[in-house]
Amino acid sequence: MEVILRNDFETLGARGQLVAVKAGYARNFLIPYGHAMFATKEALGQIEREHLAEEKRQAERLAKMAELAKSLENSSCTISAQANEDGHLFGSVSASEIVAAFAEDDVDLNEDQIILEAPIKEIGVYGFKIRLSQDVQVSSKVWVVKE
Repeated sequence: MEVILRNDFETLGARGQLVAVKAGYARNFLIPYGHAMFATKEALGQIEREHLAEEKRQAERLAKMAELAKSLENSSCTISAQANEDGHLFGSVSASEIVAAFAEDDVDLNEDQIILEAPIKEIGVYGFKIRLSQDVQVSSKVWVVKE
């Protein structure tokens, strides 16, 4: 029996793919739980429309990320922290502090997007990357100054 997958399955295939499975597996598991649908002309048309809509959403999201990347390219933020006479910080500057510094400039990021090579433990200028999506990364700098 041929069905169209509505979800990704490691062993069967990707979402929207037409696959051949045993009739009992399709009737007792895949179709009742919404993981697949019968392979009819209407269902194939529906999957094609959903695929086109998903491609459009992905293109819009990628364009939005590229626009944000362009505005963030070579951007920087300043964080003031307590430090001793030698410039060693009492603690370290983390991704959450960098996110908060960018939030002051109305840039909405989250901690998972900040890629630090190592914890920042001294006063100075440090480069890091911002991962906006799987395909889009930009470089930025953080200036750590003494309070």
